[in-house]
Amino acid sequence: MRRTVVVATLVALALSGCGASRSSLAAPSPTHTASDVPAVSSSTPATTSCPTSTDPGTDQDADRRNPLLPAEVVPAAVVRCRVEQRDIPGKGRWTVVVQERADSGLGDFVSAMRAADEPTPDNQSCDARLVLVPWFVVVEASGHVVRARMPLDSCGQPKAAVLAAFGALPYRQVSVTPLRQELTVAQAAAKANTHNLELHLCYSRLHATSGTGAG
Repeated sequence: MRRTVVVATLVALALSGCGASRSSLAAPSPTHTASDVPAVSSSTPATTSCPTSTDPGTDQDADRRNPLLPAEVVPAAVVRCRVEQRDIPGKGRWTVVVQERADSGLGDFVSAMRAADEPTPDNQSCDARLVLVPWFVVVEASGHVVRARMPLDSCGQPKAAVLAAFGALPYRQVSVTPLRQELTVAQAAAKANTHNLELHLCYSRLHATSGTGAG
């Protein structure tokens, strides 16, 4: 039986050059809905559309009932959806769903996806981290879309090799769809001013401390 060492850690993997996510910001009650802001994107086939009724960051691999990549499937592209916060000019700060697509350089990812799950030995020690993989699908040259889960390691988490290959794909942004407003324009500006003031005070204290030490 697997022995689990509990670690109070939640590992959320954007696996994408993470960038400008501001998920730690406190969110006031939204005053607008996504319908107030048009999606910034070109249209995409419905079969590869990002889910918006649930969190796209957890939809794919939270359901381990999804099958491994079938042997007969030959991926020509990978489409993924991830959630982050962005400032939209004139609209404030929003939680958005970013859809990205990779149409080349899939070799390492496909090879890693074809691996088998690792068995779990008796007395296996695992921590309690939960690796969240962005929602994704693979697309064949015919346009056929397949949802497949990543192979799992002996602790029941996606294998490191497939996570690395997934994150290294040459994605291009396809669309940005606002989900909900987190800060109004005024609130975002006030937040930025407060942050800049805190940085200024911090640098001033460091400079003063450094000058005192030098004397």
